[in-house]
Amino acid sequence: MRLYRWLDDRAKRLGILDIKLVQLATACFVVLLIKFAPRIIIIRKEWFISIFFLALIRPLYVFWFKK
Repeated sequence: MRLYRWLDDRAKRLGILDIKLVQLATACFVVLLIKFAPRIIIIRKEWFISIFFLALIRPLYVFWFKK
């Protein structure tokens, strides 16, 4: 149970911007999964990989390193 309490305390540090960036990164990840079926979507995957990592930088910093 201490792990869940610790993760909950960390998650409470995230602001609305961080949550929205995580949602954006998740959307890019889903599009990347769909990209494996090339006839479904025709978009360059490099854009989504870039957006995915850029959107996760701040939330991961706040979650893991901000005191």
